[in-house]
Amino acid sequence: MEFKDEVADRDPRLGQTVRLPGYKRVNGKNVVGVDFYGGVTGFQYHKFVMPEDNASSDRLDKSYNDLPVYRMGEVYLNYAEAMAELGTLTQADLDKSVNLLRKRVGMPDLKLADANSKPDWYLASAEYGYPNVSGPNKGIILEIRRERMVELAQESFRWADLDRWKAGKCIEQVFHGPYFPGTGEYDLDGDGKLDLCIYTGNKPSSKATYIMQLDKEIFLSEGTKGYYEPYHSWAHQFDEARDYYFPIPLNDITLNNNLTQNPGWDDIDALIAVSFLFVSCKKESDTRARAVLTDVSFVDFPATGSAEQTIQVFADADWVSEAPEWMTVTPSTGTGSMTVKITATDNIAPDGKMDSPRKGTLIFKGATLISTVELPVTQAGDKYRGLTVSSVSDVAKKADGEFVALASSQVVAVNGNAYVLSDGTTQIYVTGDGVKPGDQVTLNGEKE
Repeated sequence: MEFKDEVADRDPRLGQTVRLPGYKRVNGKNVVGVDFYGGVTGFQYHKFVMPEDNASSDRLDKSYNDLPVYRMGEVYLNYAEAMAELGTLTQADLDKSVNLLRKRVGMPDLKLADANSKPDWYLASAEYGYPNVSGPNKGIILEIRRERMVELAQESFRWADLDRWKAGKCIEQVFHGPYFPGTGEYDLDGDGKLDLCIYTGNKPSSKATYIMQLDKEIFLSEGTKGYYEPYHSWAHQFDEARDYYFPIPLNDITLNNNLTQNPGWDDIDALIAVSFLFVSCKKESDTRARAVLTDVSFVDFPATGSAEQTIQVFADADWVSEAPEWMTVTPSTGTGSMTVKITATDNIAPDGKMDSPRKGTLIFKGATLISTVELPVTQAGDKYRGLTVSSVSDVAKKADGEFVALASSQVVAVNGNAYVLSDGTTQIYVTGDGVKPGDQVTLNGEKE
């Protein structure tokens, strides 16, 4: 069963969680093909993506989509779970909670008697579900947990749910992506375009978007066939005695001598866990770090004469760094926690004058995207170097934060510590004083 068959005739909410064949963005007119690398598991996110006219802003650090903090779907599911755990749940309770969500998408009602008479083996198994659920309401509790996964996917509830259910061992269940019956070329969504080619031996000539070598770039659960295993080189572990508790941040312990670390967390694990909650361990063949942190969140240099700076890198294994060409990192690779020295060259242009401000990213990374720290790096410079003189109309079109050089423009109004400039077609508001209507003003500054 390949991807297009695997996702056919499913709960419609699947198509609002991951991208299915025929997917279009919000307000989009164009069908967007499946991108196998669009998500860690090979399934590409749908929920919370940006509209078609701003597709480049899907990333967490760029998206301006609102994330619901509390919504009725969660209220209904909380109510049904509480009633089921108390042992007082009735069919009427289901009908005014979970079944409202199912009706919304055209799914049949959840029946209390049917669920309890034959609990779903999949949901009850240690391999896929929750083996610690028991009692007369076992079947319906399992079904409500399934509903939470379906309805609240990608809304940041999963960890709290597992914690509440004392089901942390679910972290150790194997993550699987789409199924592949073997090597070859795959049109994942049936749109007539090749999306993926899996091969052994020499790299073939293929028009597929991604060409991946089996057992090196892609791993399947049964060797030459099976489900895609995105974490093949990793074995997730959950410590029942430790991982239901968060580590207490080291800064808090430093500030308050009466605080002691929660059981099982030593100092380095506490630092790592803050950004890597789902604790994992690497297999013997992979020596790269599972988590990397630094003691700074950004780096800034003066334009010239910058002093050497130090960064403390915290890691549990091997890490490497990447830096802009005008920076030096010493050492550039390492193992475990250590102090790193960074320097920057003077920001001088070939003509001997100060160049424009520099921006870049300093990266420290281990084995995965999760074990990667990206630090914004800036270096001072001449903010106005090379700027084209702009009219009021041009300035009005520029993005906030851009530096501009404004051509001579007329003051048309004054209001306290601000005034209005015009070029005859457009007006802009400027903070400042010392001018009067009719004056001609030339400005350099940052648009806000």
